[in-house]
Amino acid sequence: MRSWAESKLSSELLKAVDKAGYKRPSPIQMVAIPLGLQQRDVIGVEETRSGKSAAFVLPMLTYITRLPPISEENETRGPYAVVMAPTRELAQQIEEETRGANEPSYSNSARKKTRTS
Repeated sequence: MRSWAESKLSSELLKAVDKAGYKRPSPIQMVAIPLGLQQRDVIGVEETRSGKSAAFVLPMLTYITRLPPISEENETRGPYAVVMAPTRELAQQIEEETRGANEPSYSNSARKKTRTS
């Protein structure tokens, strides 16, 4: 993936990427996003502020939007995604980035499907 246009992300996610100010995908995003969209496991090591969070959040949101909204009938089946972080600060940063990609410019169905605690 050399550009966002090649990413195969939904138009709603591409709008969120643009709104977030990402002009070009970072090296980690170029490699990890296509693999994440294939639901493959990825281990990536990169410096702070390199775009690692978006590299896994964007494929995760793509996956979640294909699922039915969480309801009383299916909420006992567990969450659609779990993000673990080694520090509270990093968890908050990931949450902030996820909420940024999940803004009103993004589909309402994704917002209804994500919960953070």
